[in-house]
Amino acid sequence: MLCILGVLKTDKGLEIKKEMLNWLNNMHNVFCVEQDPPGILFEYPAIHYAIKVSIDMNEPVLYVHTKGAANYAWYQTPVRQMWKNEFGTNRINLYLNAVDCDEPAVATPISKFNGSTVFNGFIMNTAAAKLLSNTFHKSTDRFYFENLFNPIEYKISGILTQNATEQQLENMQRNRQLFNYN
Repeated sequence: MLCILGVLKTDKGLEIKKEMLNWLNNMHNVFCVEQDPPGILFEYPAIHYAIKVSIDMNEPVLYVHTKGAANYAWYQTPVRQMWKNEFGTNRINLYLNAVDCDEPAVATPISKFNGSTVFNGFIMNTAAAKLLSNTFHKSTDRFYFENLFNPIEYKISGILTQNATEQQLENMQRNRQLFNYN
């Protein structure tokens, strides 16, 4: 499967890139899209490339990024471990099945009630890439990139948690129940 890995080229980002490639390369054809710090374009370059590749190759594309490369928080390492478990094992088939349709579809481990792809690791099908190409743009709001998919226009599947509320996410993070990966 095609995978776009967005890389912020900080020391930590390059370390995370190496960590992620160790498992991504086992199951995916990975293309790295690198950005120099401070990363003022946020996730724009990598998602832009993911859209283009999906359309050009007429295939679904996995998008992930070097979570934790800019500002460290305790949950970023477990998020990458979650991605490894979800996207680096046969569980990927759950995501592929969710986007195997003609309508614009996106599959992510955790979706919010508003269509947000929480932590912004997702698979989009070509119909979603084509629709997104009509509105996708650069933004100085880093949260724009987690909220690309309007649930009215896209079929959004949260494979682990669907339509989570802010309160549910806060409770899971506070209790560290969101990440049960070793």
